[in-house]
Formats: sequence, structure tokens, C-alpha cells
Amino acid sequence: MTGDRDQHQPNAPEAAPEVTAAGIPANLTSQAHAGRIDSDIDSADSSGVSGTPTFFINGRRHYGAYDITALTEAAPQTPEAEVRPGAGG
Repeated sequence: MTGDRDQHQPNAPEAAPEVTAAGIPANLTSQAHAGRIDSDIDSADSSGVSGTPTFFINGRRHYGAYDITALTEAAPQTPEAEVRPGAGG
């Protein structure tokens, strides 16, 4: 892993389409989203992600507990610390 912060941007900035019970079977069989799913899997594999939740703090994977205390302690506490809403998943 390179620690490149741009590599770990959220992958879904666009609004998700509305899902209805009637549309689920068609979505499952259409393969319309197969490319996106494959891309997400490749991204997870290259980042070493094997499950959820997985947290990245300033571009580096966080190993260990993911309660608020552990995550707060792992994050830089300096005024110049970069904060990126929505990053990490």
C-alpha cells in the first residue's frame, strides 16, 4: 500500500437510484452494474480490504478497534490535520 490519499476517495458521490421491490429481480439478473461491482472489488483488493467496516485515516489503513475512542486516538490531533468528510470505506 502506498498511502496515497487520492486512492481512497469515496466511490459513490452520485445519488443512488431508487430501489423498489419490483425492480430487484431485474437488477440482479441484468448485469447492468457488474462493471461497477468488479471495479469496487478490485479497489478493495488493491487496498487490502477483505471486509467491512474498514477505516482509512489520512490515507493509511487503520488496524485494530474501530470504536470512537480508538479512532480518535489514531487520528492526528494537530490543527493542521486534514479532515475529509466521507472518506474511508
